[in-house]
Amino acid sequence: MREIDFEGEYFSVVGPHGCEPSPQRTPVIYQAGSSERGRAFAAENAEAVFTSQPTEGGIREYMDDMRERAATYGRDPDSLDFFAGIVPIVGQTSEIAEAKHESYKETIDVEATLALLSGFMDMDLSELDPDQKLEHIETEAIQGAVNAFTKSDPEREWTVREMAQFAGLGTTSPVVVGTAEEVADAFEYWFHEVGVDGFNVKEVVRPSSLGDFVDLVVPELRERGLVRENYEGDTLRETMTGGSKLADDHPGKREAIEAMGLR
Repeated sequence: MREIDFEGEYFSVVGPHGCEPSPQRTPVIYQAGSSERGRAFAAENAEAVFTSQPTEGGIREYMDDMRERAATYGRDPDSLDFFAGIVPIVGQTSEIAEAKHESYKETIDVEATLALLSGFMDMDLSELDPDQKLEHIETEAIQGAVNAFTKSDPEREWTVREMAQFAGLGTTSPVVVGTAEEVADAFEYWFHEVGVDGFNVKEVVRPSSLGDFVDLVVPELRERGLVRENYEGDTLRETMTGGSKLADDHPGKREAIEAMGLR
């Protein structure tokens, strides 16, 4: 136990903290964002990372980069869990799923999507020729949105129009179309072959897209042993990592040990 003795502009705290710690002591630290600052923060502090890149190559590059960065902070590169954004469009048959996909694409308003992305990127995309190639521009806005279409995958070039048509469904995340079995195949591939640890499932139409996923895909994933029946641990961290406390190489754990005078 130690006094906090914090004095700030808006409040002061003598301490100790009046709130009892949770069973896992500290909340699990998730990070989302792929700017240079975001990556640096995640490599040092995050336990789980949301990654939203439009291609497999972009996601692989992101995970490799983050693991290398984590190692430079003295952390186990495998201590980071990656949750990939993905947009499933599911149907009882492939034809139904494709028909849904086509109908969704017909509703995309390129001008409106560019207006949304302009806010993300802090630039007026309406001034650009829709068929010109995207080039990387440094702004003070959401760098991850810019990077996703300009830097994450050197093998893929995007025009302004292509970016808007893609982002109109999945923002910066891949779209998977098919039956429950076909979508489950894609999830299994991303898990086993690409190496993501979980998924941030995104919807095109709310709530029916998520309803389709829960009703059709989750039973298929559960049958394959990819979705658990129940949780074995009592805390989120225990469920994710097998332990309820921060890893010993996490800076939060190292600072806590030093603060207690144990190192």
